[in-house]
Amino acid sequence: MAGPGFDGDSLPEVGRSSGYRGSSADSMVSSIGSVTHVIHDAGGTETIGQVRVILRVPNGSTKEITAFPLSPHSFTCPLPNEKVHVIQDSDSTIWYYTGLCSNGWRINHLGTSQIIQYKEGGTDQYYGEWFIPKMDRARTLTISEGDVIMQSRNGASLRFSHSNQNINTPWKNSADKDQTGIAILRTGLLPVERLSHDFASLYLTTNQSIELPLQAALPQEIENTKNSYDKGQAILFSDRVVIGTRTDDILLSSSNTIQLSTQKYQHDVDKVLDLMGEMLAELKKLSKEVKSQAQYSMTQTFPVPSLGTSLPSTMATNYGRSFNSGMQIEQTLMQIEQKFDMLKQK
Repeated sequence: MAGPGFDGDSLPEVGRSSGYRGSSADSMVSSIGSVTHVIHDAGGTETIGQVRVILRVPNGSTKEITAFPLSPHSFTCPLPNEKVHVIQDSDSTIWYYTGLCSNGWRINHLGTSQIIQYKEGGTDQYYGEWFIPKMDRARTLTISEGDVIMQSRNGASLRFSHSNQNINTPWKNSADKDQTGIAILRTGLLPVERLSHDFASLYLTTNQSIELPLQAALPQEIENTKNSYDKGQAILFSDRVVIGTRTDDILLSSSNTIQLSTQKYQHDVDKVLDLMGEMLAELKKLSKEVKSQAQYSMTQTFPVPSLGTSLPSTMATNYGRSFNSGMQIEQTLMQIEQKFDMLKQK
């Protein structure tokens, strides 16, 4: 094998064996074949990844084999009229496919086969029993040197990349101008991920500055720096975000504060709760004043000249009710204050 970083004599060629323990490499068969169909459960849509593959043999004829994914933990299920690389286990004679043969920018259906399969009784290409091709819906991601990519046939992708000021990506800028890691999980159709255009995104950054297309303004001190933040971030962005639990709590913990912003309000949790504490203190003052005024009015007497004496106000009963209500409100506010104080960090 030639090329940077390889010693031409360091790896044996396929078919050679030197001191190898186990299956001999010279008995291993490797080939490129064309998928004819995916094997499903009887009458169902499910599969464990088995496919039928046509191979060309040295005499020019063809033979059809059944191939399994080499690893059950990570593989792409091939489709009819796509090429796969297959190997045969020399011990069991079972065939396995290691991966699909790419076709430029295509990711939906690769269309690499030279032995074309057609729908039964027709002239349309066969893509599988259930798969519906959308050839132009999505294309492969634009890839930078060093990227590690996983992408589906319809636009979902996982990219492990890095910041690099020489490559024009939304994550090219980092705090120390160094190549630092970033992981991006998204559903979208553009060849380069963008928060503003993708359907849903999750970014895990190291120290990259990411432009945030937020729909509601943050407080000025945060708004001015939200796109230049250069520490680790977990950015989740979509049309709607749902957070729920099945049996237990949702825990949110911040070393500073929690900022909630809508089109109508900017909600700093600390400031709102401090304001509620101030309102509670003012309500206590007001209830105490109402209670005092009611008590005074309830016991106040007025002179009645015709009787030559003084009598309580005709509203004394109402004042008594106000006094009792004031007492109840004051006790309730005290209970609320005790519960509110328990919310404060010690």
